[in-house]
Amino acid sequence: MTRILGAVLLVALAVHALTKLSDGTVGEMLFTCHVASVLLAVGLLTRRHLLVAVGFLFHLGVGLPTYLLDAAVTGRTTASSVLVHLLPLLAGGLEVRRRGLPRAAALWGLPLYAACALVSWFATDPALNVNLVRAPWGPTRFLGREGTWFVNGVLSLMLPLAADRVWRRTLGRDPLPLDDRAL
Repeated sequence: MTRILGAVLLVALAVHALTKLSDGTVGEMLFTCHVASVLLAVGLLTRRHLLVAVGFLFHLGVGLPTYLLDAAVTGRTTASSVLVHLLPLLAGGLEVRRRGLPRAAALWGLPLYAACALVSWFATDPALNVNLVRAPWGPTRFLGREGTWFVNGVLSLMLPLAADRVWRRTLGRDPLPLDDRAL
């Protein structure tokens, strides 16, 4: 079942990428939530639980809330976008519920975001503003570009930590030690 969920998630991401390709926004596949989905899917396929946990916590703490906020403000989304933001929570949630969360998995949110931001700066069309590396998001213009970078960095660390805490107190199990079984 685990590998099937990983494969289904990769297919959903491919479908989403095709919709992005058709409208000229394929660079948006470098949004950190999509990269977290790839990590999660690869983790499910290869049984590398730390990858699953990192992708899941990033989605739970950052990906879903920012997706919902953006959809509410812009009034736009697509069926494939809904799928690729909910499916990782389902697949990752089932696996993390079954196996627990490795210690320190949430701390990978900041380096994940930083890596995606750096690649987005160099590899995407500036007009797409992937991971908000070129300009602040509309409602947060007052922060400026560097202020947005700082806030996004802090949030990519704090929100996965908060998601970890909420998960452990509600649906979670005891944390796994950080050893080979968790990787």
